[in-house]
Parts: sequence; structure tokens; C-alpha cells
Amino acid sequence: MTTIVRWPRGLLAHHLTKRNQAGLSTVELVVISLLFLLFVLLMVPMFDRLRARSRMSQCANNLRQVGAAIEMYCIKHDGWLPANQTDGSWRTYLDPNLKAPFIPGNFRGTHKVWQCPEGGEYYANSLVIGDNRKERTSENITHRRISMYPRPTRVPAIADGDMLYSAVNTGNFNGIDYRHRGGAVVLFMDWRAEWIPKGDQKTMNWWMEIKRGNYRQPEE
Repeated sequence: MTTIVRWPRGLLAHHLTKRNQAGLSTVELVVISLLFLLFVLLMVPMFDRLRARSRMSQCANNLRQVGAAIEMYCIKHDGWLPANQTDGSWRTYLDPNLKAPFIPGNFRGTHKVWQCPEGGEYYANSLVIGDNRKERTSENITHRRISMYPRPTRVPAIADGDMLYSAVNTGNFNGIDYRHRGGAVVLFMDWRAEWIPKGDQKTMNWWMEIKRGNYRQPEE
């Protein structure tokens, strides 16, 4: 037989009023604090991933702007790609197409797109962006034309890196900085920017593709 305990009406009301006045107990406060801390610990990695994804998206946007500037340069110079000169780098010559001032001697460029939001700069494939400085011998001049690359979708041109082109002359991919979630953002010669994981053999093979031709200084 079930026994039903009935609280006196006045006693129950007094108990509830006293409970409301006292607020939460110490145990309840500890539990709530632990739940809040757990929530924060779970959300922090997600926010970090979102920020990293945002920086990678901005990096890809930077390289797409660089690609548009290269395309404009080629149109103005009868298909010739930018190259290092005695008074500036390929970046210096692309700055005007990015609506930034041309400053002779500023080899790093003046536009903000030259700086990756993740830190570091952008590295040019020296088999695409060549060198036409006058102090070089004619055998070493490597100013190239865009028509030399019949398969632009598989030719990497610019990538994440912290080495200036002047420090690289072998056309390899050792200067790439895989700073975006274990990969790098690469601009191909069809001017698409794509995230490439570290060790991607296909892209490494493409990086070494070179199309030979006759080089000359484009007329300004």
C-alpha cells in the first residue's frame, strides 16, 4: 500500500520562498561553472579553425588579384610575363595594375596583397617569373611569354613562401611555405588559386614544367 505524504500548505510555501531567497547552492554553481568551461573549451578550437579558414580565403583572394594583375601586364606587353629588372622586381612592375604606386628599387612591392594574412610573403616559380636584369649575361636572361605554356591549368606561378625570388634561381618548390593547415595556396597560370597539401607530388611535378622559347625585353 502506497503512503502519500502531504506537505502542509503553509510549510511548502515557506520552503519555496526560503529556497528562492537563498539562490543557487554551492554545488549547483560549481556544476554550472564546469558546464560553461566545457562549452568554452569545445568552442575555442572551432573558432580557431574558422579564423584559419578566413585567413586562407583572404590569401587565395590576394593571389587571385595578383593573377589579374599579371594578366593585365601580359595584355599591355604583348603576352610577355613580368620579370625582375634592375630597378625593381616582378612585384614592382605589377603594383600599377593593382592601383599601387610604382616605386623603383622597392623589390617587395607596395600593395597590401603581397603580404599573406597568415604571415610571410609569396614566392614566384622562377620557371614562370623570370629575370631580365641587365647585369646578367644574355644566356641567363629568362623573360618568358605566356604563350610558352600551352597547359596553364597545370603550371604553378605563385605560392605561399617566405623567400624572395632573388634568393631562388633553380625553379624548384623548396621555397613554398605550407602555412595554411598543412598546405599552401598556389596560383596557377589559368589564374585560379587552389589549396595544395604538403607533399602533393602532382603539383611538385607541375612546378618543374618549363616551356622554352625566345626571350626578349618587352617594350614599355
